[in-house]
Amino acid sequence: MKWAVAIAVTLAVAGLFVAVAQISGEIARQSTVDEAQPADIILVLGAAEYRGKPSPILRARLDHALSLYKKGLAPRILTTGGAGGDPVYTEGAVGRSYLVSQGVPSEAIVVEPEGESTVYSTAAAAEINPWCRPEPNRCSHGNCPRSAARRLSSCAMLERCGCR
Repeated sequence: MKWAVAIAVTLAVAGLFVAVAQISGEIARQSTVDEAQPADIILVLGAAEYRGKPSPILRARLDHALSLYKKGLAPRILTTGGAGGDPVYTEGAVGRSYLVSQGVPSEAIVVEPEGESTVYSTAAAAEINPWCRPEPNRCSHGNCPRSAARRLSSCAMLERCGCR
């Protein structure tokens, strides 16, 4: 009986290690893939802001979006994110301000100022964004700046919301 429990525990632990290794491998593989392609809009998911200034993570996403925009891969940028703990600023509005300060015309930026999570922001983006509707080839989630670890989940959420 003890051998059966030991074998079951060993198999469970081995299975866990295999699963972690597979997920880690997929994240590492995905981090090297450049999915940038022409799209109708670039979606910037929110991240923390500090008194009206983007956090390093939000700034990295905004800089990536700016790079894609300057390459002409999309005519518009959608910034998302709510107020979090700051009642004065929203992540989406801070993103807009930053992009305008970098030379992006304000009319090229759409802001979703209420998102509290990636799930909420992707659903709201699909809802308010006329370029991201459940029609074949209408919106490319490939132009969504995000970290390699979040890329897989972000893409799946965007696809469920109707983006392709």
